[in-house]
Parts: sequence; C-alpha cells; structure tokens
Amino acid sequence: MPVSDVTAAVPAWDAERKRCAPLYDYYRGKQRLRFATDDFRRKYGSMVADLRENICVPAVTGFVDEIQIESWSGGAVDRSLADEMDRLSDLVFTELFRTGNAYVIVSERADGSRLAVYQPSDSVVPVVDAEDPTVLAHAVKVWVDARRFGRALVLYTDRVERYVTSSEVVAARGSVVRMPTDESGWFADGDEADPHVEAHDFGAVPVVWFKRDPDDMWGAGHSILSDVLPLQDLLNKSLADAAILAEAYSRPLYYILKMAAQAAVPTLPGQTNPLAGAVTNGPDLPVSRRPPFDATRQQILAVDGEGPVGKFEPSDLSKLVEMRADVRQSVSNVTGLPSFHFIPTGGDVPSGESLKVISRRQAAVVRRATLPSVPVWRGLMQLLGFDATPVFRDVNAAVTPAAPAAPTTADREGQLPPA
Repeated sequence: MPVSDVTAAVPAWDAERKRCAPLYDYYRGKQRLRFATDDFRRKYGSMVADLRENICVPAVTGFVDEIQIESWSGGAVDRSLADEMDRLSDLVFTELFRTGNAYVIVSERADGSRLAVYQPSDSVVPVVDAEDPTVLAHAVKVWVDARRFGRALVLYTDRVERYVTSSEVVAARGSVVRMPTDESGWFADGDEADPHVEAHDFGAVPVVWFKRDPDDMWGAGHSILSDVLPLQDLLNKSLADAAILAEAYSRPLYYILKMAAQAAVPTLPGQTNPLAGAVTNGPDLPVSRRPPFDATRQQILAVDGEGPVGKFEPSDLSKLVEMRADVRQSVSNVTGLPSFHFIPTGGDVPSGESLKVISRRQAAVVRRATLPSVPVWRGLMQLLGFDATPVFRDVNAAVTPAAPAAPTTADREGQLPPA
C-alpha cells in the first residue's frame, strides 16, 4: 500500500501546523507582547504580561455572524439535517476567516448512516487532481493520539487506509512534534477485526475543502487575520505603554540640582575603589559609600547644576488613547469590517452615505466567502446522500442599513414650528 502518500504529506502538514499556530494563539488571546528593548522587558515585562485587547475575535465573528443558510434547494432536507448543517457552517466559516481553509470528512456509521465531521486547517493535507482542480486525488489527515503516537488516515476515491508511527512523536515536554518522513517510521494500523484498509462506495474522496480567497484553483486560502496580527501587536504595546505611564503618575519623578549622581565602579583585587577610598580585596566587598541615585529604589534624579528641587511632568496619556483608536480604524481598513465592530461607542458617527459604503465592503467580503463555497456544500450534501444546494441569506439586506423613511404629511403637520 502507498505509505509514500503519508510521508509525502508530513512536510506539508508540519508547515501548515506552524502557519496556523500564531493564528490560533492570537484568536484565543495568547498573544506576544513586543518590547522596544530588552531593558524595557526586564523592568516592565511582568507588570504588563497579561494585558491584552483582543481584536482578532471581532475581526472574524464580524463577518461570520452575517452568514446564514436560509434554506436548501433541489432536495428534501429535514429539520435535523438542516440544524446539523447550521452548526457545521458556523465552524467552517469561522475557520475560513481565521486560517483560510477548512475541511469536512464524511464517514459511514455502523448502521449505514453517514456522518460529516469538521476538520481544522492544520489537520488535513489535500492533494488536488492534476487535471481537474475541482476534485481531490486523495487527502491525508494527520494527528497525534493520546499515547503520543502519530496517526494518518489516507482517503482515496475507493478506500481509506490507516497508519501509525513506530514510536512516540511528541517530545518529553509535549511541545515539539516530530512526525517521521521515512517510510520505515510508519506501519499499517489495523488487524483482522479492524483492517487498516477499508473500502467505501462514496464514488469520490470523502473530503471537501473550503477555502477563502485562494490565489488559484489549486492553491490554499488566506486568513483575514494575516494583516490584523501586526496591528494587534501595536494595540497591545500601546495598552502596555498606557499602564506603565499610569504607574509613572503614581510615582512622580523629581530632580535635584547641584548634586551629581555617581555610579558604582567595580574594582579588582589590589585596586582602589574611588567610592570607598581604600584598597579592597575584590568587587564582592561592600563599599562605605552608595551612589545617591538607585533607579530600582528611588525616583529622584540628581543633576550637577544650579537650581532647586523640581518635578518632571508625566507623559500625556491622551495621545496613546488616540493611537489605539487609530489602530482599530486600521483594522477596519485592512479587513473591510466597519469600525463600529471594534469601537462600539464613541468616535465620529458616520453619515448615511458613508455607512452604506462601509457596509457594502463588509457585504462584499462575506459574498466572496459564501459564493465559492456553494458547490463545495453541494458536494458535501451529495456525499451525505442528498441532492441539495444551500441558499444563503442576502448579505446586502443583512448588513446594509435601510434608508430612513420620508416623513408623511401627518408627521409634517405635527411638527412644532421653529423657536
């Protein structure tokens, strides 16, 4: 059996897993906080380690919430199946906007009924037919089981094959996965009761591939978050800066003129320490005089010059607040989602025409995700044994605000005269 299809899929699976990791982490709020310098990280890293304002979730759900399958045409779909497809649709489109790709594998239960199971982008490696890009030649699902062994499920047009690794693939700390790329590292996974090769009669590879905004018919989709992650880093950094400046408000920085701050000078055995004024036996011995300014304990800056004691004014926090609003507006610009999804209150209220423009942008992004998915949903329903096509809710009517009604004659007659 072609175990070579498994080893050929492992590098692509590993690359996809690494691509998706930051997208999943940022969506779940596990985000990196970037500092300008290592010194800044050492001083303030622990204080702001958990400060986050997650804009990745609304950047995804703002589109997914507008997608709804209203009905199914061409075939009888009962209520239970329609509800199942609604739940599946929410998972699929959330993953589409989050990572760019989503999959559904269809299998057959023991009683002969068929089951559709959602698969995230980093779990399946699709292989497109070289001549017909609308169908799959085969697909490989790769995962790690509870025993830390690698497993692979290869789905062909007429059969399914199962494989397992010869040893554990997870490092001791559970953070590094090393799937074997050599055929000797994989074995057939099955026995007489549960053979590793199982025939099926679907007539096609029982996997459907949803993708958002691909470059071509053979390529993968693209995540809406790709352009959001750098803005998320900037927003988190501004939030951390605001917290650190707020700390400065509570600990004002004073200065004293006519006093020079001296720094400690390390000495070697036999040398004179200028602060102690005596020969020491090494740098570990305490000195008799400490410098007047210790940045870890005091908030006084001494300067050698004429003048009295003074206080530095802290930085203006309003500029950081404005910058955070600008970041949210930038997220709206790169995604096509109206800015009120990120700033529910406050800010300038857009005019009626402006609101129509930004709503049309949102509708266009939703439409570019739903329209290409229609034949994929139809193929999924055919694998399930139904000849049905989804009818999506009119996205223009859903997100475009209705124009205000013109006042009637009765309304005008009831208006008060101007003061």
